[in-house]
Amino acid sequence: MKKILQILALLICLGGGICGIVALCIKEPRQIGDFDYLGLLVGILALLVTVVITWQIYTLIDTQKLRKDYEDLNGKLESKYSALDKKLQNNLNIISAKRYYDQGMMMGGFNPASGIPYMLTAIGEILEAIENPEGKEFYDIILGHLKDFIKDSKSMSEIIDNWEILNKEMLNNVFELVIKIKDQELIEWYYNLQKEFDKRSP
Repeated sequence: MKKILQILALLICLGGGICGIVALCIKEPRQIGDFDYLGLLVGILALLVTVVITWQIYTLIDTQKLRKDYEDLNGKLESKYSALDKKLQNNLNIISAKRYYDQGMMMGGFNPASGIPYMLTAIGEILEAIENPEGKEFYDIILGHLKDFIKDSKSMSEIIDNWEILNKEMLNNVFELVIKIKDQELIEWYYNLQKEFDKRSP
């Protein structure tokens, strides 16, 4: 439809230019014999100016259309790249979570308390991919094993003993993670862990 309107505008401009030339030659004839040479020159110049102006208008309209098409295409590509990037990041988070989960299962098989840090780290990774169906399913599995390890641990003291380089900053990170999980059982476990940690602090 826009292409038809552009062609129509071009024809109207050309028609107007031709009518103007004819009118000029009739109104102000400068004849030598039967030939109006000045009217012909003015007519040619007017035709050239009309063509140039028409071409400029057409080019401007066409350029604006191309720019709009480019912006639309660029927006679609950015949207697709963003979706692909999010999917890739989710897959990377799931892979990383599986790695920590496997380590936690191996360590927890010998001593449940030593598997807890790995399970917490795995949950921290998988939380970024929780919207992914695979990520949600794996999150539930990790959370279940984490609670099992907590129940199977003999005491809070044992958990701290098996947690390498546990410090205040790491404890704060655990708190932020537990708050994100929004599980009352884990929140109570954290506060008990905090109390045991405070007892050992100088």
